Amino acid sequence: MATIEEALAIGADQHRAGRLEEAEAIYGRVLEVAPDNSDALHLLGLVRRRQGRLDEAQALILRALERVGSVVPVMLGNLGNVLTDMGRHGEAADHYRKALALNPDDPDLLGRLAQSLWSADRYPEAEAVYRSLIARQPADAKHYYNLGVTYQRLGRQRDAELAFRDCLRVDPRHAAAWNSLGTVLRRQGGMDEAVDAHRQAIALEPENWEAHKCLGLSLLQVGRFDEGWRYYEERRKTDEGRTQDLPRPEWDGSSLNGKTILVTAEQGLGDSLNFIRYVPLLKRLYGCRTVFGCQGALKRLLSGMPGIDQIVPFGEVLPPFDVWVPLMSVPRLVGTTMATIPASDPPITADPTLVARWATRLGPRNGELRVGVVWSGNPDFKNNRFRSPGLANYSRLFAVPGVRFYPLQKGGGRDELAGRTLPENVVDLGPEIEDFADTAAIVENLDLVITMCTSVAHLCGSMVRPVWVVLSYAPDWRWLMERADSPWYPGARLFRQKIDEGWDPVMSTVEAALRTLASKGMT
Repeated sequence: MATIEEALAIGADQHRAGRLEEAEAIYGRVLEVAPDNSDALHLLGLVRRRQGRLDEAQALILRALERVGSVVPVMLGNLGNVLTDMGRHGEAADHYRKALALNPDDPDLLGRLAQSLWSADRYPEAEAVYRSLIARQPADAKHYYNLGVTYQRLGRQRDAELAFRDCLRVDPRHAAAWNSLGTVLRRQGGMDEAVDAHRQAIALEPENWEAHKCLGLSLLQVGRFDEGWRYYEERRKTDEGRTQDLPRPEWDGSSLNGKTILVTAEQGLGDSLNFIRYVPLLKRLYGCRTVFGCQGALKRLLSGMPGIDQIVPFGEVLPPFDVWVPLMSVPRLVGTTMATIPASDPPITADPTLVARWATRLGPRNGELRVGVVWSGNPDFKNNRFRSPGLANYSRLFAVPGVRFYPLQKGGGRDELAGRTLPENVVDLGPEIEDFADTAAIVENLDLVITMCTSVAHLCGSMVRPVWVVLSYAPDWRWLMERADSPWYPGARLFRQKIDEGWDPVMSTVEAALRTLASKGMT
């Protein structure tokens, strides 16, 4: 009969060979004989992890740690791995740190600690660990790359650039570093270098679809639409850009006469509001019937819009259609250039009944300028904290005389109102807004909206209403470069942050412009 040690060794061999049921049975028999055997508990926990039974894996490894009588780095590390699989990255990091306290020279543990800190949004701590890894392994390119990505999340674009360049010094064929270098260069305004870096990534990895997409974004941002749309189309091969599979052919730009086309929204609400103009355009150009599949929050706003025959919110049953196309692929198929950006024709309009209802809610004008404000976008968007000035930066505007302000903030950003007493000239409408149909009706009653780059900016722009958009130094591609106006939105005025400045200078400019506008008493 095999000893416990021999049985555990056989079980480990079965585990390594992928025969999990056999390994499970062996460890189970050991635990029948020795229920407190820490090695068997630990190894069975590893089997449970491979089986995806993570709660059991965690419980077994914790039991092993209780029984072992001392702290074992490998068990702590494996517990961290299980917690990582469970998405509990902060707890995982704590266990990796405990393991490293006992085994400080383990680079694998350091790497897992850094990744768990990064995934837990603890970027300054992750930076310190990646720097430690670089000091230990200066010839390992991936550490410089990971440090660069960490700097991107911290908004330190120039530090990120240096880290990616260090990565490429160690490994000039690191395609992901070339692509990321292109991204940080684009965010710093170095567009020619950015384009070259993305092209280098593609030359190294022709099927690096993320690099194709990023090259497309850089080309679009400098107005090179003909080439930009082609590269941007490859977004659909990336994890974030994959579109649904539908049972009819995808439209290729051919005749649509007498056919029904389903246009499907993708990405965010702002993208839908910006590109909705292409659905009526298809009807005008091709004489087709149009169905728009979109986010439910837009249904009430867009229902009845001329040029759209039917609105179908995501999740509802689709009507019969002949062909389909993702919304953001239409500009390429119709050949949009900087000179041929279609107007919002027809513009998005608000329901007259809702406009009247909100006019009553807002009350008499009393000679004041009416200004809507939005200070934050969707917090789930990874770069939201860089594009959103926040309420504190907007507060200086509230002192401008002759203006009544109407916060239109929904969702993320409303927590900034907690514990804050708003001035008498600020009327918070956020809790009363049901969806974009309400927002549009309010906008019709306002003289101006001041917002950061979020869906409200695109709503106002597509309504051809006056809107001032406060942009971070690294704005979305559709705001192009440097200019203070937008070819997409004739009613927009853009206020741009500089890369080495915070929000204070740009908000000072907005304040001065608003004082001038209020003194004239007109938009």
